[in-house]
Amino acid sequence: MFFRLLALVVVLTVVSVAEISLQKRTLARKRQVSQLYQQLDVLDTERAKLFLVTQELGAAPILHSELDRSSRDQGTASASRLPQHQRRR
Repeated sequence: MFFRLLALVVVLTVVSVAEISLQKRTLARKRQVSQLYQQLDVLDTERAKLFLVTQELGAAPILHSELDRSSRDQGTASASRLPQHQRRR
């Protein structure tokens, strides 16, 4: 009878130690996942900042080319409104 009780205590102790070990691993993995999400948020914020910088840097040449194009379009439109004898050839 004593050996059965001792075997039961040993089995319960082994199961408890195994459960504690599994819980520690689970918590470590959850911590890793949490850190990865935090890094993802930081990277996403950095990506958004860099996107804004590229938009600001690219806006000037685009605006300049659009202004040139619109001024050329206005020049040709105003020339087409002139009477036939005043148009340049």
